[in-house]
Amino acid sequence: MKRLVLALVGMVLCSLLLVGCRAAVEEDTYRATIRRTSFGIPHIEAADIGSLAFGDGYAGAQDHLCSLADQVIRARGERARYYGRGPADRHLRSDIAVRAVEIHAKAKRELEQASLEDRDWLDGYAAGYNLYLEETGVEDLPGWCRGKAWVRPISAHDIAAYRRLLGLMAPRFAGMIATAAPPSGEDRPSTAFHSLDDLEVDMASNGWAIGSERSESGGGMLVANPHYPWEGSNRFWEKHLTVPGDLNAYGVSLLGLPGVTLGFNENVAWTHTVSAGQRFTLYSLDLVPGDPTAYYLRRRRASHGSKGDRCPGARR
Repeated sequence: MKRLVLALVGMVLCSLLLVGCRAAVEEDTYRATIRRTSFGIPHIEAADIGSLAFGDGYAGAQDHLCSLADQVIRARGERARYYGRGPADRHLRSDIAVRAVEIHAKAKRELEQASLEDRDWLDGYAAGYNLYLEETGVEDLPGWCRGKAWVRPISAHDIAAYRRLLGLMAPRFAGMIATAAPPSGEDRPSTAFHSLDDLEVDMASNGWAIGSERSESGGGMLVANPHYPWEGSNRFWEKHLTVPGDLNAYGVSLLGLPGVTLGFNENVAWTHTVSAGQRFTLYSLDLVPGDPTAYYLRRRRASHGSKGDRCPGARR
């Protein structure tokens, strides 16, 4: 039977002071200790990765369950089902794009091939989230999703799909994917390039690595300066994760992701920032006359006068 073990004094400290509070959370498979220090930062300790991820998911749900639940239905392609079409069909277009690139289906295949450790992270995280949701109840959640029908238990598959969604640029093209249509009659296909304005993101970040010969202390230094939002799903969440003798990492991850994405331990620090890499490339295709969902693929050594091979295009 799943249970939440909390000392009465710890409950008072957690709810009133958020300083030095400690709670042991457990269910049949996992057990973790969560200690909240200044500003509510969770310090999570467990005996293995699965239990550590369990504590990570539980503490994350305590702080940001609504944001993660919202992103889970986004990755499932179910926003319009619960929110309606949205302004300018925003939610509907998001669902069409997410389903077109098969976020959930491909995440399932990735999960089947995942390493044992990665699976432990995902399974444990989902279990921690679900325990908090079960203990609290949808009708008593402290956030903006209280009582909402779309707040449900999640699975490792949901976390894997959300992780995959974060790593893709395709959703930026949601408007184009959802409204794409073949030209009719003699009309030339519309470029839809006006939608490219939606791809502009006023966001960047910085990272500085300072060698030991350049620092006053004589040790290497790393400064991470991610320019990410302070609110919403794309914000970082601070935490400290420990498996004694195996892992001891302090840092942040995006909401809903287990582990530490930017952080440090006793020996090394890590960060990431923007790059000049090309994320997507647009092509203008020659369509086959009378067959507007097919296009020509030109070969380098095509015979003189040949327009190349005929390739079927995507049909909606």
